[in-house]
Amino acid sequence: MSAENLLFFLEPYTFIFTEKNKRVIYNTLNSAYIDCPSNVFIDELIDSLLLPENGYCIVLDRKCLNDPVFCDFVAKIKDSFSGDFVEIEKSFTKPYIFSPVLRYLRIDKQKDKDVSGREILKNLNEVSFCITGSCSQKCTNCYGLYKQIQHCTKNNFSDIKIDSLISLLDRLEQCDIGLVNFWGGNLFMYDDFPKLISYLKNYKIKKRFVLHYKNICSDIHDILSLDETKVLILIDSSFSNDSNLLKGVIEQYNNDNVEWCFIVESNNDVSDVEAIVEKHNINFNIKAFYNKKNLDFFEENIYLDFNDIIEDPISKETIFIRQTMNELFYGKLFFLQNGDVYSNLANAAIGNVTSETINEIVYKEINSSASWFNIRNKGVCDDCCNRWLCPSPSNYEIAIGRPNLCHVK
Repeated sequence: MSAENLLFFLEPYTFIFTEKNKRVIYNTLNSAYIDCPSNVFIDELIDSLLLPENGYCIVLDRKCLNDPVFCDFVAKIKDSFSGDFVEIEKSFTKPYIFSPVLRYLRIDKQKDKDVSGREILKNLNEVSFCITGSCSQKCTNCYGLYKQIQHCTKNNFSDIKIDSLISLLDRLEQCDIGLVNFWGGNLFMYDDFPKLISYLKNYKIKKRFVLHYKNICSDIHDILSLDETKVLILIDSSFSNDSNLLKGVIEQYNNDNVEWCFIVESNNDVSDVEAIVEKHNINFNIKAFYNKKNLDFFEENIYLDFNDIIEDPISKETIFIRQTMNELFYGKLFFLQNGDVYSNLANAAIGNVTSETINEIVYKEINSSASWFNIRNKGVCDDCCNRWLCPSPSNYEIAIGRPNLCHVK
């Protein structure tokens, strides 16, 4: 076979990740992960494939086929369905295959300085309102949990004024926002709770109320009677000390629109959760909390190793998202009762809605890149071939004080 009529190509769903002295072929359909050996022919092949004008395919040179390392490499690509090589006629017109490269950023940060219209709010997907800081519970980690995961918390601010809240909700309804969360301390202690429920009866946007299981009472039925409404019930790691209370709450208030969120800090907590869910047919999830004393637990259960990273295929779309924005925080804003607005509750406020419009605050976040565009392009992640295969930076990294939570780097 003549090498001049052998065409090699990569599939459009196959990425080439390259950082410093390491190159990797990654197949987004089956998670095939192929290291590129240090080899002159392989280097030339990858360099050529990366050139846009070559269209992700190249006619192979005869001499490279005599190299066993090169032949083994292209065989792995073929066997993993990440690419192929085919015999072609000399007169064959080489095809153009579009490589999986993000060619534009949908959000133009420099676009139109006038932020008064609705266009800017299309970037806003989810809003959370802290409506009250009142709560009679004395949870150990009350002031730390909400900075790591979605959780209730107490504060000393006065309850949000119902007129101000309704005004903001009206504005958001006009923009077709995806979800509105209501959280804070004990929401049933909110002075204007009945008025809020009455207003929300005709509110079309999806709603979620965040409640601690110890604060659940019969008023939850008022919430569950609303259309397009879910309830997130939080169970902290101390529940095993009062398991009868939790059992009673589950048996009385479990519902298709209720999700139970267990907070764990140790392997023993995980075992306690498993014992509960085995006995009850509930919709649940588990979130870890870093308490500054359980790093071993995080290293064992939360940190990723290489096998974790490539265990499941990561779509081309997900990789593009991770290259441009934070998949955990993009499009989210958090409002406190005093008007302070956060794009991430673990960071400083980005504005105050009493002196700025929502449009102005969204525009400010888009241009600051503080949370919405916090991606893995810093520190040890910046020169790692796997950075776009890892989830976006979370608040666990902030709490632990590490830019990455993995055993790879």
